[in-house]
Amino acid sequence: MAEDRAYYKENSVVYIGHRHVTVVGATWTPETARQLADRISRITDKPIREVINPNYHPDRAGGNAYWRAIGAAIVATQQTADAMQSGWQEVVDFTRQSIPD
Repeated sequence: MAEDRAYYKENSVVYIGHRHVTVVGATWTPETARQLADRISRITDKPIREVINPNYHPDRAGGNAYWRAIGAAIVATQQTADAMQSGWQEVVDFTRQSIPD
């Protein structure tokens, strides 16, 4: 488990499998996702191939752009994917109001 204290204390689970790494919880932003990837690279040279979004909130899905940029698949339930499609901007706006920096 990796803790992220960028905004509020959050965590991601990192599973190092036989061939690749799976991350559960994409982190807050592309920058915090890159920081997590850097930490993972200190432990293993296996590629990060998939990132699981447990829900559509920014602390769990905000780093998706970074993970996609490095070639990782973003995995979510249909319910989470639908919520991201319909409510992502609203939850981002709410988060920005709650955590302005």
